[in-house]
Amino acid sequence: MTDTKLRDKRIVITLLIVMLTFVAMIGIWTMDLGAGLEIINCKTDATAITTNGWWTYTPTQTYHMGMYTIFFAILMLSAITIYAVNSYWSDL
Repeated sequence: MTDTKLRDKRIVITLLIVMLTFVAMIGIWTMDLGAGLEIINCKTDATAITTNGWWTYTPTQTYHMGMYTIFFAILMLSAITIYAVNSYWSDL
């Protein structure tokens, strides 16, 4: 493989890893938000919800969306890692 193609492949893999790391961080933040709202709902008589202006979610839904986001990000990061390791060994 030429040096240019190898460099381009490494750049793409690095960018995907960085992007998926941010997606995982967003998932962790979403889980934190959902758990915090569940605590508020349990300790007070108020009903806390999450909304972005168009959709409204319960804290449990928010928590689980964060879990699914983290699951997806970790699954994709694992696949990219396996691909990168196999690609590295095939280039030797």
